Amino acid sequence: MDKETDTQKWQGLMLDLIERKIRLRAHQLYEERRDAAGSALSDWLQAEAEVLDTSILAPLYWRSRHGDQPFGQAPGASPLIHQER
Repeated sequence: MDKETDTQKWQGLMLDLIERKIRLRAHQLYEERRDAAGSALSDWLQAEAEVLDTSILAPLYWRSRHGDQPFGQAPGASPLIHQER
């Protein structure tokens, strides 16, 4: 294998790892919620935010999902602007 193929294979494995961590955390949130109102999507989004907040793989995961969109900015959203009060 050439270096580019090795890199792509490594990135694929890292994406699988981070998705597994998100999936496990989302399942934990579902179990913690028990019968309380909620949804799979909200569990997934919360788990994704928690896992990516502490992961060095967050930029790789983001690029795989959102392409060249700036990290942390959802497609079509305005960049967050900090306003002092």
